[in-house]
Amino acid sequence: MATIVHIVIAVLLIELLAIRPWVASVIAFSFAVFISYRVNHLWTFATIDPRLECFPKFMLVAMAGASTHAGITYLMVDVLGYWYGFAIILAIFIATPLTFAANKLWAFRL
Repeated sequence: MATIVHIVIAVLLIELLAIRPWVASVIAFSFAVFISYRVNHLWTFATIDPRLECFPKFMLVAMAGASTHAGITYLMVDVLGYWYGFAIILAIFIATPLTFAANKLWAFRL
């Protein structure tokens, strides 16, 4: 669900507001991260922690993921000249497994 939110927001920002793709990707990632936390916290990793102990670690992983997305999108679009859609999809395929692993192995471990 978070990936869909990311893609939709990024495309809307790029197409409707003419925001640079790497900037749109960071903004979109920022919206998607909150959905991702809730889904991962309650469902994927089944962590019931009312103190939100996992949240700071999750946010560090999310910031690393956002940086990865922005870097890949910038490289692919602004440096190499590829279409932004390809760059965003590539960034998702690279960053998602990395952030999932970091969340599973570190952020959601209590």
